[in-house]
Amino acid sequence: MSGTDPLARAGSAMRYWQTRQSALSHNLANANTTGFKAEKVFARVLDEVGRVEVATTDFDTGAITRTDRVLDVAIRGDGFFVVDTEDGPRLTRKGNFRVEDGFIVDTAGNQVRGEGGPIPILEGVVSIGADGEVLLDGEQVGRLTLARPRSPEALVREDAVNFVPGPDGFDELIPEEIRVEQGALEESNVDPVEAMVEMLDIQRRYAGIERTVRVMDEINETAATRLGRLR
Repeated sequence: MSGTDPLARAGSAMRYWQTRQSALSHNLANANTTGFKAEKVFARVLDEVGRVEVATTDFDTGAITRTDRVLDVAIRGDGFFVVDTEDGPRLTRKGNFRVEDGFIVDTAGNQVRGEGGPIPILEGVVSIGADGEVLLDGEQVGRLTLARPRSPEALVREDAVNFVPGPDGFDELIPEEIRVEQGALEESNVDPVEAMVEMLDIQRRYAGIERTVRVMDEINETAATRLGRLR
């Protein structure tokens, strides 16, 4: 169908609202996921094809909540932790770390990158400074790598909390550029109430388009029937 066909345009609009509803559902499902960043969907209107969905990630900082767990770390500022996975480095704001096999890892068991490699932790008292320095019984054992993508728009969401760096990679930040807080976590930046209100609005709009499509179908069917009788 041509992009100027009313039914084609209605179909394009329905797909757009479906995509937005799917993104909102995903956001709501992760409203309590540490470090989660909401997905936003916008419409770009092109004359020849109607609406085209454009998805982007909202990197606004979520609320910082105190947990007082030694290996919970939140970033205050624009940046990410780096975790090394089997498929390469990933950027994340999820800072609830733990110790596994003598190294700091994330909840999936991926090693958290330090400036000189993985950060070893044996028995002792751990403290993490605002500059990311990791101390064990007062002795430095590493410093958390804090990074900023060179092209934030090129980040690819891999799962709820991890992002694949773009082809330009990322820069490691110096301590003066960013601060971390030990014993705290960054919450999801999803506002559940706002998301629910938006969800209801989407459902209302989608239902309105459905009614319009049914009316247009009935009109077309009636017109076809009458033309058939005239023949």
